[in-house]
This record gives sequence, structure tokens and C-alpha cells, in this order.
Amino acid sequence: MRRSTVLLAILAVALLAACGCTTISTGLSDTTSGRVTGSIAKGSATGIYLFGMWPLTENSDAQAAYNQAVNSVGAKGLRGATMQSTIMNLFIVQLEIVKVRGQAVN
Repeated sequence: MRRSTVLLAILAVALLAACGCTTISTGLSDTTSGRVTGSIAKGSATGIYLFGMWPLTENSDAQAAYNQAVNSVGAKGLRGATMQSTIMNLFIVQLEIVKVRGQAVN
């Protein structure tokens, strides 16, 4: 009886710890020089993490989304770039979907 109570408590703590949200910071630069083309550039990338800690894919989702946004309109950078991160917990795997949007600058 005591052993099952301890195992249940450990399982509950592990599940609650896996349901947290994380804050990420990026080194994305906001281009201030250049001509704004008027185009709105959008990009997205998805990361997969085991237990919410160990990346199973490339660990630069924000940079990949930024690069996709810049390349989608043939720009050199973005002005007023915003980033949205959505995290989905699927048992032992966590998906992070990052979306970047901004004005294209040449």
C-alpha cells in the first residue's frame, strides 16, 4: 500500500512538471536600415522535445522561423518582427510551434 502511494505521488509530480510553459528569448535582430517593401513576411518552425527538455530536432526553432519569413519574400531582414510560440504537451513529447511575422526590409 505504501509503495503504491509513493509511486502515485511521483507520477503526479512528474505529470505536473511536464505541463509547464517555458519562456524563450531569441537573438533575432530587428533590421532598422534598408527600405521597407510593404510586404508582410511570415514563417514558422516546429521543435520536438523529449520530456520538454531534450530537443529531438534542431534547437533553433525561432531562428528557423525568422529565416523562413525573410526568405519567403526575398528580403534581407524584418522590421517590427513578432514571435508567437505555442507549446503542446503530448505525454512524453512536447511540440513547440514558433511563428514569426514582420515587415520585409531590403
